[in-house]
Amino acid sequence: MLARSGGEGQDLPADMSKVIDGTVDDVRQTLANGNEGYNYYAAAYTNNSDAYDDFAPGESYLQLSRTERDMIDLVATNFDKDDYIPVYQIRLCLSGLHAGNRV
Repeated sequence: MLARSGGEGQDLPADMSKVIDGTVDDVRQTLANGNEGYNYYAAAYTNNSDAYDDFAPGESYLQLSRTERDMIDLVATNFDKDDYIPVYQIRLCLSGLHAGNRV
């Protein structure tokens, strides 16, 4: 299952690479002119691999991470479509998953 937490009154990061590299406070400076009320509530993220970043610059919190995409590719490559059921939560950005009829 892939899921994200979030809710009203909680800004979700539009660029996860800023959260990964610790420059999320720079976003506050740039977008909100230093407004202390604008933040990601001490956002932090740890990559699932030392070999790559899970999110490329510009990828948002609601997009699938590289690890999640790789996991879906693994399942789609090793199992018939009739052997698994993809269940979507509308809020996740699932663009590209239907390419090649994978899910």
